[in-house]
Amino acid sequence: MKKKFIITAAAAASMILLLASVSVRAVNYDIKIDGRTVSEANKNDVWGDGVYTFDLDTRTLTINKQPASPDTIVSGFNGFTLYIPKDVSLSHITLQGSSVITGNGALTADKILPQSDLTIRDMHLTANNIGSQQGSGRLTIDNSYVKARFGDFTYIDLDEDCSIVGPVKYSVKSRNGYYRFADENNNASNPTTIVPWGDYDLIVAGTTVTDENKNDILGNGIFSYNKKGILTVSGESKDSFNNGTNGVVIDSRNESLTIDVPNEIWLSAQSDPVIRLYAYTEITGEGSLHLSGPNDAAISVCGGAECSISDIKLSTRNCSYAIKGSGAGEALAIDNAEMDLNSTVTSVAGFDNITLADCYVSGPDGGYLDNNMFYSEKGDPATSISISRAEKYDLYIAGRQITSSSCTGIGGKDNYYDPDTNTLYLRDDIYYAVGTAIESGINGLNIVTEGDVTVTGGKSSGSGSFPAVKLSGDTRITGGSLTVAHTGDGIAISVMGSSAVTFDDIRLSLTGGHGIISYNGGAKLSFNKAHVFITTSGLTKSAAVYGFTGGIDFSDCEILDPAAKRVNSGAIYEDNNTDIAKNVCIGIGYELYIDDEQVTSKNMDDILENGIFSFDPKTYTLTINGSYESSSDVMIYSYLSEELTIYTAQNSSMRAPVSFIYSDEQSFTVTGPGILYIIAGEIGMECYKGVITIKNADVYISSDSGIKGTEAYLKLTNSDVEIN
Repeated sequence: MKKKFIITAAAAASMILLLASVSVRAVNYDIKIDGRTVSEANKNDVWGDGVYTFDLDTRTLTINKQPASPDTIVSGFNGFTLYIPKDVSLSHITLQGSSVITGNGALTADKILPQSDLTIRDMHLTANNIGSQQGSGRLTIDNSYVKARFGDFTYIDLDEDCSIVGPVKYSVKSRNGYYRFADENNNASNPTTIVPWGDYDLIVAGTTVTDENKNDILGNGIFSYNKKGILTVSGESKDSFNNGTNGVVIDSRNESLTIDVPNEIWLSAQSDPVIRLYAYTEITGEGSLHLSGPNDAAISVCGGAECSISDIKLSTRNCSYAIKGSGAGEALAIDNAEMDLNSTVTSVAGFDNITLADCYVSGPDGGYLDNNMFYSEKGDPATSISISRAEKYDLYIAGRQITSSSCTGIGGKDNYYDPDTNTLYLRDDIYYAVGTAIESGINGLNIVTEGDVTVTGGKSSGSGSFPAVKLSGDTRITGGSLTVAHTGDGIAISVMGSSAVTFDDIRLSLTGGHGIISYNGGAKLSFNKAHVFITTSGLTKSAAVYGFTGGIDFSDCEILDPAAKRVNSGAIYEDNNTDIAKNVCIGIGYELYIDDEQVTSKNMDDILENGIFSFDPKTYTLTINGSYESSSDVMIYSYLSEELTIYTAQNSSMRAPVSFIYSDEQSFTVTGPGILYIIAGEIGMECYKGVITIKNADVYISSDSGIKGTEAYLKLTNSDVEIN
């Protein structure tokens, strides 16, 4: 029995040893570090020095600190993670299964040889080589800084959070069914540098802009960024920053970036663009920005972005293109900038929209912008273009300041300003309901109205009132017919300071809470052969004309209404001489009478208020538009100093007890498309010392005497005249 027990015990002991042996083999893991296999027994401290720990559940090998010497790691796991919490250096890393390298620390390695898929995520990694010439699995780089020579991969997924910053012209290329980082000739001999865009989507000279470095991104005092989205570029010496072979100087996906250049600075690159923009960016500043060197575009705009270059001096040299879009809907806006763009291929190309504001093409001679391209005088795409800032004039039309590059189409397509003669020509209506439609600070401005023009503007609100027209400086307004209307109850025309404003040979109508007003004192108002109609309403103390303490003068015209014609202290008063007049008519009384009613500026549009007679003082034309019977002996008395034209607009019958017309020492012409029937008691037409002309008209006269002249002449041209 004892022997049996001993045998049984021995057998049991053998079994235990066997089981122990099997158990040890079962907890070895498919990871070796410098030849030592990671196991269940050593996983919490593989070498006993606190460097390596392994978590089987997550298949994560953590390198807690720098090993005594760079180690070699071989992993056969699928789903393996190499976690780097601190900066470490290793020798070789062989990854036989799909793997991830990540961590807050920086990893430096000689070689990393993946034999399956590799993801580098959220970390800083530098290696002499990653991958092999024979090809590896899929490479994914996600939000990481990586610098290495790369081999070939079945696919390379460069996450949108990363960008290749060097060498120049490097990108993902395909070869023999594999992918690699290589130049345009598929040469992959140089190390490739990839960096993350970071929180600000901005990379400067290969350095991601972060909260830690934003105040001095490169540590050289040239680039700084603030959270308002402003990248300041400052320098003091020529060639102040040359990025050499490191690629793009300013690389941006920032959607609201402003590049501010406060002084003069030179930026250069070797082959990539100096500035590359994937989102809206404004380049501005009081200084000068000089870009040079790339065998590409000095400024490259991509992905449908817009680049605005404003209020800055900018030049380019030694580049294929000065500014280039990718043809994907990019826009270029140049505003008040001074630019000297030199290139070897084309100065500006690839944009769907190019606009110039407050600047113009000043070179080469005859150069121009057309169809979103700059051309030479010969019509060839220009390799060199100069853009100069436009001269600004103290004149605003509908809120827009007029410059030497925007003198035409102001407020209306046919309106324009001639700076050589200080003349604003108004041919089209202007409507600007949110402020002053015309504001001038030009001394000696001429405003010439051609045809009938209406200017509507002004604003009345609790936060302030704006006149429809504001004049600071001596101004002469002349021409055809001008109506100025305030959109609310403000001033139609406001005259500032001691300016002198003259209305010369014009028909002017003003409406609003006030007519023409000066509140500053010393202003002067003159009317010369002017027809002025001012109608004010909306205010308890509306004023037609007020505040012209420099005087109000009349030449060849007068106040027709109010009848008292009182002017006192720079204002026009009502007949009571107490209240300032709300409605005023200034004009001319003509030596022309219709049924004993004198024709004046006040009634000339409808002389007898029956729609039949109207008078145009510009052409001295009396229009007849219907039939009328006169109560006075002579229907028309003319003592005009100019020849009168009687225009019959439609068939009209005129009846008078004695005579249809008597003209004293001045000629008159009868014309029209309409037939003129004259029925008079004694004389149809009579002229003393003048010429009676009937031209292109049909006239029928029934009277004792048809046409009578004393020392006068009669002239008939292409007309039918019948006298009974």
